[in-house]
Amino acid sequence: MFSLHTYPVNVLLWSLYVFVITHWRCNMAAIAFDPLGYTHELEAAGVPRAQAEVHAKAMTVNFRHNFDALVTTDYMSVRFSEFETRFSEFETRFSEFETRVNANMDRRFAAVDKQFATMDKQFYELQSSMDKQFVAVAHRFDGLELRFEKIDSQFSKIYLLFGITLAAITIPILQNFLG
Repeated sequence: MFSLHTYPVNVLLWSLYVFVITHWRCNMAAIAFDPLGYTHELEAAGVPRAQAEVHAKAMTVNFRHNFDALVTTDYMSVRFSEFETRFSEFETRFSEFETRVNANMDRRFAAVDKQFATMDKQFYELQSSMDKQFVAVAHRFDGLELRFEKIDSQFSKIYLLFGITLAAITIPILQNFLG
């Protein structure tokens, strides 16, 4: 009795390969598997008819199960369209977000610029006030300088009189001592 377990595996695989290559009709939407043709191929390779039919039925179930999960170009086109739509929506949302962020940042930078302008004004006012005070202090120092010049001239007169007085006193004492 013939058994698939005792039959060489390479003959079965080669029969399947030849059958698939020669009998498979494939367009993008459908893939056809002919179990009757596959049974005849197995019989031609020496597999008994009952076993060939069982093998063909098993392959038919396997093909249906696996080919239902295949992705077609129509399916991929739909998925890519959905992806493009979602990506376009994302780009729109991101653009809106970017616009909001830029507007928010512009508003905040305007507020910061306004604060800097206020601070610049305050520094200018402070500088003007300090300049006025420095001018007032400079005038006071000018007045003090005049007073010091008067005091210096008075000290010069006092030193001159003190020198004359000292000379008038010491010269007669020296003349008596020396002479």
